[in-house]
Amino acid sequence: MTTANNRGRKRKVNHKDVIQWRLQNKASRRKTAEHFGLSAAYVQELWRKAGMSYQSPVPSGGASFRKDWKAIADYRKENRASVTETCRVFGVSRTTVTRACQAHGVNLEVQQ
Repeated sequence: MTTANNRGRKRKVNHKDVIQWRLQNKASRRKTAEHFGLSAAYVQELWRKAGMSYQSPVPSGGASFRKDWKAIADYRKENRASVTETCRVFGVSRTTVTRACQAHGVNLEVQQ
């Protein structure tokens, strides 16, 4: 009998490819799992082992995240985007957008 939860050998994938694809596509665990033919639990395990935040497709802490802060601040400035819109685009919290804008001198007032 075959079940939806086969416990057979896991498909071999490069975990860096999974992480990179998820970041580039701002994909959920489920969509990432479907794309690579993996379980969502396995994607979550890879995500955690890579030191990634559970909720967001943006790296947590470290120098690589600071690089993303510049992209967040630049996006908001160039597109005159609201904090809420910027949050949706980058998949980050309001606090992250606020900190990124403060760190890169972007005015936090309502954009016109």
